[in-house]
Amino acid sequence: MVEYEEQRTQNRGDYKTFLSTRETETEPVTVHLIAHSHDDLGWRKTYEEYFYGTNVNNDERAAVQLIIDTTVEELERDKRRTFTIAEMKFFQMWYKTAEQKQRDRAKALIQNGQIEIVQGGWTAPDEACPNYQDLVLNMHFGNKFLWEEF
Repeated sequence: MVEYEEQRTQNRGDYKTFLSTRETETEPVTVHLIAHSHDDLGWRKTYEEYFYGTNVNNDERAAVQLIIDTTVEELERDKRRTFTIAEMKFFQMWYKTAEQKQRDRAKALIQNGQIEIVQGGWTAPDEACPNYQDLVLNMHFGNKFLWEEF
């Protein structure tokens, strides 16, 4: 445990040194923000509750359906923006309940590269996939949706 703490302190020290030298320079630091989904399917609520925003517990006010709705709107407003989606289950739920106009808008954003699909599994691979068969099926179901719709 002591060695671990020493290593963390040393690494953190290097980071602090970097920041303190940057404060004296006039050249700005470039920060890259990557807007992306990380929507667990049933972590503390059911996937339906996360999608529709029901069963609000404490600070959990997530409504994945609304996140995707507003993401599409904001991407259309600014062509420089992109959004990365990893979990196909929520995207498929949104897509199947969306009006055709919304589907067409999403397809256009995927085609022009503003919506980027990564991994393409039903869920992110760290979610409920304890063995290789589960990982393979997870990828199969997510990619099946993508091949059928896009």
